[in-house]
Order: sequence, then C-alpha cells, then structure tokens
Amino acid sequence: MRTAKQIYDEAKRLMFLGRGDEAIAKFTLAASMGSEDAEKALKVIRGESTDFDVIFGDSEDVFEDGGPICPQTVELNIPKTDERKSDCERNDGMRSEESEPGEQKHASDDVEFKLPSDYPTLQNYDKEQFDIDGVVLCKYKGDRADAYIPIGVQTIGKGAFNECATLRSVYLPADVTAINGRPFPNCPNLEIIRADENNPRYKTENNCLIDRQTDALIAGCRNSVIPSYVKSVGSGAFYGCTGLKSVKIPDGVTAIDDYAFAFCTGLKSLNLPDSVTSINYGAFSGCKGLKHFTVPDKVVEIPLFMCDECTSLESVYIPQGVDSIGDWAFWNCVNLKSVHLPVGVIFIGDGVFYGCTSLTSANIPNTVEVIGDDAFHGCASLKQIAIPSSVKKFGAFVFWDCLALELAWIPESLKKDVYVEYCTQVIYTK
Repeated sequence: MRTAKQIYDEAKRLMFLGRGDEAIAKFTLAASMGSEDAEKALKVIRGESTDFDVIFGDSEDVFEDGGPICPQTVELNIPKTDERKSDCERNDGMRSEESEPGEQKHASDDVEFKLPSDYPTLQNYDKEQFDIDGVVLCKYKGDRADAYIPIGVQTIGKGAFNECATLRSVYLPADVTAINGRPFPNCPNLEIIRADENNPRYKTENNCLIDRQTDALIAGCRNSVIPSYVKSVGSGAFYGCTGLKSVKIPDGVTAIDDYAFAFCTGLKSLNLPDSVTSINYGAFSGCKGLKHFTVPDKVVEIPLFMCDECTSLESVYIPQGVDSIGDWAFWNCVNLKSVHLPVGVIFIGDGVFYGCTSLTSANIPNTVEVIGDDAFHGCASLKQIAIPSSVKKFGAFVFWDCLALELAWIPESLKKDVYVEYCTQVIYTK
C-alpha cells in the first residue's frame, strides 16, 4: 500500500505537468491519509493559502499567470504575492520616454517580411491586443497572425506570447533589450521571428532570436535553422513548438537549458553534438516523437525530467562518465525496451524509469550507491534484475508493480529494504 507521502509526491508531479484534476484528486487522497503537506496544498488551490512550495517545490520556473506552463494550463485560484509578482507588478510606477516612431528596419532572412506603414507605438497601440505596463509587455492577448511589438517596449515578460495558436510572425523593435524567459511557448504555428537590425541586445538569423552578448539562442520556431556560432539553446527556446519536425544543433553548442525542446511533439529525431557538456532539467520532456536518444560523451549528469513522457522512445545511450541520473529522467517512456547504465553511475534518482512498461532488461552497475524511490515502479515487463552490493541506500516502492519479474539478485545487506512482491525467485548474495 502506498504511503501518504508517496501519493503527495505524485500529486506534485502531476501538478507540475499541468494535470490539475488528477493532482487535486491525489492531494485529497493524501490529505485523507494524514498528510499535512497535502492539506496545505489543497488550501493553496482553494485560495486560502500562499504557500506555493507545497505544490511546486523550489521550482521558480513553473509559474505563468498564477499556474504552471504546461500543454494544458491548470487554472488555480492562487492570489499573487510579493514574492511572486508578475513583470507588470514589479514594474508598477516605472515609466520611460517612448521612442519616436520612424522607419523600421529588419534583419534580412529568406522569408520576405514587410512592416506595416502604421507600425504601433506606446502612444497608439491596440490595448485589446497587448497588455503593457509602462515599458513591459506583459501579455499578448490578440489572435492575429502577425504581432508587431510596439515601439517603446523595453521588456518582454516571461511567457508573454504563451499559447498564441494563431501567431505566425513576431517582430521586435530596437527598444526591446530584456526578455524574461520563454517569450513564445506553445506557439505551434510561429514560423517567422524578426528583430530590428538596430537592436543593441538581440538579433535574428534564420528565424532564431539570439542574444548578441552571449550567442545564446533565446527563442526559435518551426522554421528555425540554428546558426553555427550559437553557444547554447536557452530556457524554453522551443517550448511547445509542436510544428518543429527536425533541427540540427551545430558543433560548438555547449549547453541545452531547461525545457529547451520540451513538448516538441513533432520532433522525430535529434542529434546532440559532442561539444555539449550540460543538459538542464526537462530539456526534452514530452517529446513524444523521439525514438532514439544519445547523451553526448562529455555530459556527466542526466538531469531530472530530461526525457520524461517521451512515449515513443525505444532506446537511450548513456555514455561512460555519467555519474548521476536525475529524478524522473525517463518517467513514462512506455516504449523504452532496454537500458544500459555504464560503470561509474553512482546515483539513480526517484522514479527514473517509473512507468516504463516495455522495459524488459536493465543493468545496475556495481558503482551505484543510491537507488531512489519508485526507480523501476511499474516496469511491468522487467523480467530480472541484479542489485550490486555497492548499494548503500535503497528507496521505497522501487520494484512496485513489476508484474513480470521472475528473478532478482539482492545483497544480504539489503534483505530488509528490498521488496519484490511479484518476483518468482529471489537469490540473496553476499
């Protein structure tokens, strides 16, 4: 029987993914079993508390307009607090001189792009299309195919164009010098991104928005071709870009930031260059079209949620040198059939292979010291497993619902910790 803590943790995970109704049901169940944290979470959802951490933990990236940024946004009755003010609220009272309207120039790209003669400014923009506070664009509310950010806007708030399904093109004037992360998430039809060529901070090339100072790709779209000089793919750069079918990441890119390609459900294949040294959490979460994934040789840590819910993923290559596999890294990869963990892996986090129902074989090298809760929970096709004597900490429900498990080798030292309910034969080793 699952504990209240296990159910509470699962509820947080569901809330993080935007599956609010399921999460609330889990929180309610955990609360009925005596979980004080679950009861606190329900109070937050009802608007009776502002203790956001009981739902979202320490993540500061899941909030968007009071709820998490996910394919299906959860609507919560959560009051705003000083700690989590929106860009508009933080800008309250801040004003600056608007730029004078004039001739707008744009970076030349393959797709012809013409600016309107009546380009909007802060003095005459359509308030039904844009929510602007001072010089901060907080939200694009329009349903037009082409969005022209008014002259005078200096900052684009986080997720300002979130879920703009009709958006085809967007243009940034020279005044925009700050983007507070993930400007165009879940815009499946976005295919043209342009910035004024006189913009001192940002430029566009091949429909990629690039930071001039760091050569980081800030945002892309379904038609993006990443330039060869780009050094990193930024946070949520292609988040929810379901129209992206393929992308070539050039040699020289060293970092793939959090949720960079999350929920790119149309992405069928992806090759990361050997230059990549770090992958941040959730980078490929929800890429349901990916079938094979190779971790570059210089990466030493697989982050949490790296490929969770990649439901078509059949194989993954993890190189020698990786020493840690983060929580929920391959959660619900229902078509993952086998995995080889190299010698040198020390840490296997919570729920790493949770729900990998097609997984028939997995090795645990004799360097592993920690196996987290639910690591192989629900691996219903797993037939045998050997736990090395190097394991010092063994979590709860690691092999829960492993219905096909026939043979398990378990060290005598872990005899009291390892529970293999459905296993036909257990061999205890010294």
